[in-house]
Amino acid sequence: MSKEQLDRMEDAISNLTRIVGKILEEQNSMREEMTSFREEQRLMREEINSIKEEQCAMRQENNAQHEEFKEQINEIKTDMKIFWDKANNNELEIGRIKKLQGY
Repeated sequence: MSKEQLDRMEDAISNLTRIVGKILEEQNSMREEMTSFREEQRLMREEINSIKEEQCAMRQENNAQHEEFKEQINEIKTDMKIFWDKANNNELEIGRIKKLQGY
């Protein structure tokens, strides 16, 4: 081989080495980006799970309040029935008294 051919081969090898180096750098950069992306995904999954837990707790609290309100409404209904029964009994008693008094 001539000196000129050897020089060209050295230049080609040097260029290839530089290109391979750049490819390896890009590959490492892509790996770092993938690692970062996976970490972001993990954090997002954690946040989603946290939100789901909060929603579940809120639903449980809401259900408990709903049951409490239903109990209160039933108590009010019972109290109202007692009130109306007493009012009706009072009306009947007033009617009897008036009848006895001759009205």
